[in-house]
Amino acid sequence: MATYKLPEGQKLATFKVDENQWEAFKAVCENQGIPASRALVGFIDSTVNAGKVDESLLPKPKSSSNIDIDIDGLEARLLDRLMARLDDRLEAALTGK
Repeated sequence: MATYKLPEGQKLATFKVDENQWEAFKAVCENQGIPASRALVGFIDSTVNAGKVDESLLPKPKSSSNIDIDIDGLEARLLDRLMARLDDRLEAALTGK
């Protein structure tokens, strides 16, 4: 099976977005004859050129959207604690303590 290779210097980006918002965004783009990916790349370009994110375009945080951040933080803390415990046990096993 052939696989698609991205052109040099390009990155395939993935992100989470509300399904209804995504469909509405694609419809708006389609109505204007603009591919959704081109609109997103344009947003990225204008943000990089401005050197900052236009915060007026950002959605207000929702409690449910913070769940991903909370879970990611919790996962990182748990993994750190687990790795520290494993390191302690490995050291004890190797030194015979």
